[in-house]
Amino acid sequence: MRIGKLVPLIFVILVFCILGVGYCYFFIISPTFVNKPDLEIPLVIEGEEVTEEQVFYVLNELDAYKLHGDPFSDEPAIIELQFEDSSMLVEIIDNNFVASDNMAPDIIIEIPKEEVINLINEEDFDSAVIELYSNGIIDVDIVADEATLALKGYKSLYDNFASNEITGNLVKLDAKTYTKGLNLSLLFFIALILHLIMEKI
Repeated sequence: MRIGKLVPLIFVILVFCILGVGYCYFFIISPTFVNKPDLEIPLVIEGEEVTEEQVFYVLNELDAYKLHGDPFSDEPAIIELQFEDSSMLVEIIDNNFVASDNMAPDIIIEIPKEEVINLINEEDFDSAVIELYSNGIIDVDIVADEATLALKGYKSLYDNFASNEITGNLVKLDAKTYTKGLNLSLLFFIALILHLIMEKI
């Protein structure tokens, strides 16, 4: 077959590859076209325990509503929040939050109860979260493997702990700790995620 006849075929393949990568990135890895649930600011009563509504509100502001199930296994995204003397498990189903008794979270967010309340009342939520995380007041422990996290859209959540940079900053993944502030190019990040997806398959 002459090279000239291969050019249109190669072009079509490249277009499909670009569309495929774009779909994976914007709809699976870092969901962009998702409507944020309109949750009312929950009532805060001094001295009372942290409520589900308060936790759901904070997770909503962290963009956790963008999380979704693993497209290969249908396992939902599950986050555990650990407080000083208690914990709460939350599943994200159809961009909504549901209290769960599933004991297999993808990540664990350690946060003092008072900071949950403070974040609800915070005017600059994003900056407050980044500061709390940078100062070690909020901690994020990774439980699931990297491919699972990528396929469930956790990059959207990580961005809120990492200055909301489009390429994201790597935080703790599995038993490894990557340098915070390490900026990845978008193409390299996509290549990394595609590699993880292939491992998952």
